[in-house]
Amino acid sequence: QQNTVTAEPSSPPSPPSSTTCPLCRAPLSEASVLGLLLPVRARTALETDPALFCATPLAEDAPPLRCVVSVLDRKSGRARGAPLLALRVQGHGGRDALLVARASSRASSGRMASKYEVLQGDTVLATLTRNVLGTRWTVKSGDIRTHVDYAVNRLANRPRAMRVRRNSINLRSRAPEYNPRLQGFCLDFFGRARLASVRNFQLVDADEPTVPNDPHAEQKCKLLFGRWSADSFHLDVKHPFSPAEAFAVAVSSFATKLATI
Repeated sequence: QQNTVTAEPSSPPSPPSSTTCPLCRAPLSEASVLGLLLPVRARTALETDPALFCATPLAEDAPPLRCVVSVLDRKSGRARGAPLLALRVQGHGGRDALLVARASSRASSGRMASKYEVLQGDTVLATLTRNVLGTRWTVKSGDIRTHVDYAVNRLANRPRAMRVRRNSINLRSRAPEYNPRLQGFCLDFFGRARLASVRNFQLVDADEPTVPNDPHAEQKCKLLFGRWSADSFHLDVKHPFSPAEAFAVAVSSFATKLATI
């Protein structure tokens, strides 16, 4: 029997408020609004062969694939073997999840498992394993191996930092900027995140210099994961990732870690 999970649709963007952080709750950029319209080519590929679509890396010139990730284990009470997260593509009709992430062993508790599977229906498209401390994760999708490393930070005295290596491509998390007025770190998510979360991240090229208030930051972002509500995140995918790989990297950010925040 096929694995079918219903994913909740995202809420429409709310207008900016003068009482909230303008970096976290900015309105959607024009590029993001246009990106919510799923291109005909992507829609055709998705509907023709969903598994192949999810396993295929996005083309270098393809626009971002905008997705919604729903948190499922709140409703299941974190039961062993229950699905952890579900993904659907924005701009594509239907409520059934395109991808589901779950612990690979039904004896494992979702957020503390040592191995996860990303499934399209009953087909496993990617696996995700970690070391004991949760600082090194390995995504396997077909012949591709992607390594995700989180900086050790047990004191939680600085923002979470991560590096991703996919074959010869090296990426790092975009560092937030300290806002003295808010007395905290802020990062512009281009209207794709409304809530602060340690799980939020953006990946850019590892050799990309840090530019304060960079006007081209959205174009440079290769993968974005931002919290939209208590039970949903936005995941924006670009080359070189496939949807399944990107989802697995997001799972690594979501899962519990012992040596970092």
